[in-house]
Amino acid sequence: MSLDIFGNLMDWGQAMDKLNQIKQSKTLNEHQPGLARILRYRDNWRLRETVLNYVKDINHPSDDLLTEVLNIVMDENIYYDARIIAVDALASLMNNYKYNKESDRIDKSDVNKKIKELLVTPHPPIFHEAIRRSYQSFTNG
Repeated sequence: MSLDIFGNLMDWGQAMDKLNQIKQSKTLNEHQPGLARILRYRDNWRLRETVLNYVKDINHPSDDLLTEVLNIVMDENIYYDARIIAVDALASLMNNYKYNKESDRIDKSDVNKKIKELLVTPHPPIFHEAIRRSYQSFTNG
């Protein structure tokens, strides 16, 4: 995987340009460390939402990227629109994830368990519906 090319995320216009370039060139897989860093960066909703929408195209998601998307899904302090986008991204990533027991940290059953927990806790109906739809997608995928 390539180095993180996104630079200073406070200069979000430059980061957005680079995101669009790697999306157009279909090289998102090669930039997962930088994409994960953007997801950890909480000071720009536009960057976060763009990455969440773009990562759906990643064929071989890294543990770090999956972890960051799952963190957004589970974070009660993040607004629901971003969490819903993250739920959809998580389903896509889980469908493309190749689990390797020796080296990987993400276990599909652990993700399933966390998603099920969200379904039994109080949340707006639109969030529960997104979870149900995406949960079915990656448990059947």
